[in-house]
Amino acid sequence: MDVDQDIWEDVWADIGDFPDGVLPQWLVDALVKKGIFMAQEVVNCEQELERCKVESSNLQTWFYMEYQAVKRLVKEWLELWRVNMIHVPTLSTAPSWDEFLPPPTLEDHASRI
Repeated sequence: MDVDQDIWEDVWADIGDFPDGVLPQWLVDALVKKGIFMAQEVVNCEQELERCKVESSNLQTWFYMEYQAVKRLVKEWLELWRVNMIHVPTLSTAPSWDEFLPPPTLEDHASRI
């Protein structure tokens, strides 16, 4: 529709266009007009709230997946570092690996043999 069309105007040329010659309340009563506007505003707000809930859920899912990926990466890196560092001599006063991670097994070194 063109914004210049007469349908956008709140004036009617002939009252006879309406049943029984009575203008509808949405056309003549300012409170009804305001109520229609407010009802549409409530609907719009409810729709926006639903969109926000979906977006929040998507963000939580994304963050959880990223967190799990980083957690796996850190675990793999620590394990690789532990396996590679087991042969580095340490002082007798140095903390044992057993305090942090279990000692490496033969399978840990199998790929290097």
